[in-house]
Amino acid sequence: MNPLLSQFLSESREFSENIGDKLMQLERTPEDQNTVNELFRLVHTLKGNSGLFSFPEMTRVLHAGEDLLGLVRNGQLAYSRELADRLLDGIDLVMVMCGDIESTEKIDASRAQDSARMVEALRVLLPSAPDLPVSDGADVSGSSSTVAALSQMKLPLLEEIPEATRLDAFHRRGIGEQV
Repeated sequence: MNPLLSQFLSESREFSENIGDKLMQLERTPEDQNTVNELFRLVHTLKGNSGLFSFPEMTRVLHAGEDLLGLVRNGQLAYSRELADRLLDGIDLVMVMCGDIESTEKIDASRAQDSARMVEALRVLLPSAPDLPVSDGADVSGSSSTVAALSQMKLPLLEEIPEATRLDAFHRRGIGEQV
């Protein structure tokens, strides 16, 4: 297995465990802004790291989670048990995809539907007010047409970028630098 991919999988497991821990912390102290910020950064970094590979199913799920947490972080959405449960479900799906990647170095094609359903389940929690920012510009209504459009998105192939460049970007994202 490619060393960069192996490192991604290892860090994804660590981040996923930390995300679960932070969600549990927020169950006890939902007003803890430091924990909300840490949770947002974990999901944001994991999403960014997944974007270094051609794993759009994973990136879409993480992006939807990031959008929710961004609104929680900005005080535009209240943290709730339902939100935590859905985020945990999303992270569970991400870990299933990591298992696929570990076995075959790709995500099983059947995960596209799982990803679309998870994105819809996460986005339905977003307020429908038109003035709330959503980082990918997608409709936040959770409609099936939005989910269908998201599931058809194609991310650029990154295999053409030299591995050294991808590894550098991966490390820089891991420490929070813009790439």
